[in-house]
Amino acid sequence: GPLNIGDSLTLQCQVETSDAVNTPLSYAWKKSGEVVYSVIANDSYTINITSISTKGSYSCEVSVTPNEFVLSDGVGMDTVHVIVQVPTPTVTILSPTGPLYFGETLTLQCQVEISDVVDTPV
Repeated sequence: GPLNIGDSLTLQCQVETSDAVNTPLSYAWKKSGEVVYSVIANDSYTINITSISTKGSYSCEVSVTPNEFVLSDGVGMDTVHVIVQVPTPTVTILSPTGPLYFGETLTLQCQVEISDVVDTPV
């Protein structure tokens, strides 16, 4: 299901290679086709959900020695679609505390419970 801001998600890219490949593999993690993280010999990537912009389609590209021989370019591989949901806000009437009459000012407060790691303005 959808992830919430403050959650994390770990993806793993598994590729079967022959015994002839004895050099560490290079992993390039892509979001919507753009490389967002590259690493050698580690097939995992953890995504920290810090904003709505974290949503997207993630895939990985695996190669022997970076950019030399591509084993997989994401074609035919599973793509993970990350969906981020925003918490539902609570709206409270601050004033007036009694009945509201025509012409009076109404003051509302909107609150959203979110993690301290959020980098997106609400």
